[in-house]
This record gives sequence, C-alpha cells and structure tokens, in this order.
Amino acid sequence: MTAAARRFASPRRILSVLRLHLAHPGTVLGWPLLVLLAVLAGNLVIWWLVLRGIEAERGGGDSGILLVGPGMLIVVFLFIGSIQATTATFGLALSYGATRRDHVLGSALAFAALSVLWAAIVVVLGVLEEATGGWGLGGALFLASPLDGPWHERFVVLLCSLLAAFALGGASGAVFLRWRERGVTAFLLALGAAALAVVVVVALAGGRPVVVDVLESAGTAGAAALLLVPAALLTAVGSLVLRRATPRG
Repeated sequence: MTAAARRFASPRRILSVLRLHLAHPGTVLGWPLLVLLAVLAGNLVIWWLVLRGIEAERGGGDSGILLVGPGMLIVVFLFIGSIQATTATFGLALSYGATRRDHVLGSALAFAALSVLWAAIVVVLGVLEEATGGWGLGGALFLASPLDGPWHERFVVLLCSLLAAFALGGASGAVFLRWRERGVTAFLLALGAAALAVVVVVALAGGRPVVVDVLESAGTAGAAALLLVPAALLTAVGSLVLRRATPRG
C-alpha cells in the first residue's frame, strides 16, 4: 500500500484500534470496578465507625451529620488508565498497519464509549445509593456534589468529566511517547500554570462575577459541558504530538 493510499484514516483500521483498547475487559472494566467497590467498602466502614463514635444511627437528612465520599474518584483512575492505554496500544496499532491518525481516532472512539459506559455505571450506583438511603447509613458517595442532582444531570456531569479526563490522559500518553517522563511532568505543570494564569487574569480583570453568573445560568450540566472545549483541544494536542512520537520498545 502506498503512502498516498494510507494518508486518510480507514474505518477498518480505526475499529482495529478500538478493539485493541477493549481487548482486555479486566483492564478497562474489571479493575476500575473493583477499585470503585473497594472505595465504597472503605467509606462504609469509615461512616459506620464515625456514627458509632458519636452514638448516632445514621447521617444525612436532618441529622446534621455529613457523611460523604469521593464519588468522582473514578475520573482520576480512568485518567491514569488512559495514559497507559495510549502508550500500550500505539506501537501495536502501528505494527498492525494503522496510521497515527487511525490510532488517534480509534482511541477517541474507545474513550468515548468507555465514558458512556462508566457514566452509566456510576449513575446506576447512585440510584442504588438513593434507594438504600445512603447504603443504610445516610452517606453520600455517588450522590455527593457535584453528583447530587437528578440522574440525567449526573450522567451529563460524569460523561463530560470522563471525556475530559480521557482526553487529558490521551494527550499525556502522547507526550510520554515523544518525551518520556520529564515531558509528561512538564506538560502537566504547564497545563496547571496555564489554568492558574487564567484564574488570576479573570480575578484581576474583575470578571469573577460574570463567570459565576454564566456558570449559574448554565446549571451544573451546562457547566460540565464546558469541559468538552478543553477535551477537544487536548485531543488535538495529542494528535499533533503523536505525529513524531516513537513507539516504546
């Protein structure tokens, strides 16, 4: 096949990259689910000990006892997983005849599918949490802010957050393939500095009330949808970096 013929992305090769990402369900579903259930179990033990220590039957509601946990922790876990997925599949995809563009598009498709799947899983866990009265203790893990709205709002918040996390992980993985560990460290520090600079500029310009008004008018789901902008930018950055990235090994 000539270089000209392979210049454009191929649906067949894109789907091959997608299958590479989903080839090991334990990695993208099993282990994250075990971690999530372990976090739930750990929080249940902590909540029970707290309630026992203050001689209360349950928290939440009108009890004045706030029992919450990191329900959005799965976003961080899958961000790390997306870095590993990008670096693990890149060289293999190229060896199977996929182009760098095929890998970017196939990875984006896989990450989008996983975002939908995991958003649905956490929403279902939130429904169970609500039905059981906070797992019988009045706690809030999958219904803690910003997941304290109706189920469809929680789904949008989770979906947008996961898409942004996967995009950041994919871009970080691309940077690792190009510049290894130091490159990833510099990349994440640069992103943090850029975000801080935006906050400082907005604050100094007196734009904080405007930003607050916009976010309040957009609502929780609308504010979460704004994460799709940096997600798209990070995907583009990852695509550019992969053009000159070298497969590991």
